[in-house]
Amino acid sequence: MMARASRGPSPQVSGRPDVSRESSASHQTGRDGLAPSGGSRSPGVLAEENMRYFYVVIIAIAFSINLAFGQGDVAEKSIKTYPYIASEPRSAQIKGNYKKIEKGMTIKQVTQLLGEPDEIRHLYEPKINNPRQIGYTHWYLIQRKTGHGSQNDKDEKLVRVSYGLDWVVMSVDHWGFDDK
Repeated sequence: MMARASRGPSPQVSGRPDVSRESSASHQTGRDGLAPSGGSRSPGVLAEENMRYFYVVIIAIAFSINLAFGQGDVAEKSIKTYPYIASEPRSAQIKGNYKKIEKGMTIKQVTQLLGEPDEIRHLYEPKINNPRQIGYTHWYLIQRKTGHGSQNDKDEKLVRVSYGLDWVVMSVDHWGFDDK
């Protein structure tokens, strides 16, 4: 039996083979003098990088879809101090122009008539469990005495314009003042 030449004990860390020796594949070069794709990266590192890239792409797609349908980019807005009473010119603008708003108008057309809304809220389908958002409401206030309480406590005078997710008017409501 022939004795094998010993190079000494093979160094191991935690039972793993010696990682200090590089394989000959990591020294190969292509025509351009660069290492082949992947270089000396292990398959585990490549898989991790691919997963990170996958997650970034998924998040970017989700964000793009969200923006495309107009959701997520609209913050709710509300009156913070009470009692709230609109100025006389603002009150006249709301009362004088809300009747001109028709189903099918765009948000731009409504804004030209009524100005910026005093409040913006998300509009949900009328379900108790897990309702989905179906649009937005813009509230144009003439008066509200308090932020909480019954309709009598609030003593509201306002116009509410409801939009679909496409920002086209679905309905217009008003209460607390005459149609004169």
